[in-house]
Amino acid sequence: STLLDLGSNRGWFSQLAARQGVCVIASDVDEPAITKLYHDARAEHLGILPILLDFKYPEPGFGLRNEMFAPAIKRFRSDMVMALALVHHLVFKHRLNFEQIIAGLSPFVGRHLLVEFIAPEDRYVREWNPERFPWYSLGRFQAVLKREYSSITPFPSNLEHRTLLLCERQAFET
Repeated sequence: STLLDLGSNRGWFSQLAARQGVCVIASDVDEPAITKLYHDARAEHLGILPILLDFKYPEPGFGLRNEMFAPAIKRFRSDMVMALALVHHLVFKHRLNFEQIIAGLSPFVGRHLLVEFIAPEDRYVREWNPERFPWYSLGRFQAVLKREYSSITPFPSNLEHRTLLLCERQAFET
């Protein structure tokens, strides 16, 4: 019933989900993209809350006992989190490892995580010299995901060298 789209950009997938009746929070660090999504969602009366959010620095709680504003990981926690075209940026541009990425994603996840893995053979990833990160592989990424999620189902993408992974927790945590 709720979806957090991390790295939503212009929110194509957020809009698709909202049109299906899902309450969506779409986040990105790209202010012009989020602004455009805000105007699009408003014009079409879509249930999307576009927010500026840097995944690497989610807002902490604020106020006495963090009760004025709860931390971002509590405010934006959703049944499903979608992280498409995000992992490779976090690895190659921000130098995060898989453990750090999953540790950052998981507090937002209620039950499901849909995450995209882009292989080192992808033409864009090749430009970032993936050989500097010999641990960057689909198998290693899935192994790290298995520590947190009871079920991981891979799906092929319509784009070459990309895999969608649908991850599920054993029990819904509130």
